Amino acid sequence: MNTLTIKCFGAFRQFGDIITIDTPNNSSVSQVREALVRHIGLEHKPLVEDAVLANDSEILTEAAIIESSTKLSILPPVCGG
Repeated sequence: MNTLTIKCFGAFRQFGDIITIDTPNNSSVSQVREALVRHIGLEHKPLVEDAVLANDSEILTEAAIIESSTKLSILPPVCGG
C-alpha cells in the first residue's frame, strides 16, 4: 500500500491543506483520482477529473505510475484571461 500526501490548492482547499490517502502499490494517476473521489465524495468527481496532479517536478499524465509513497499536489482548473 502507498500512502500519498496530496497538497490542496484553489477549490480543493475546502478539504484542508493536505489530504492523505492510501492506494495500492504502483497505482496510476487515474487510480489515485478514483481513491481521491472516494475520500472526498462522489459529488466532487467532476472537479477531480478536471484537475491535474503533479509531483515536485512535473504535471503527471493519467498513465504515470506512482511507485512509492510520495507527495503530490492537486491543481484545479483555472479560468481567466
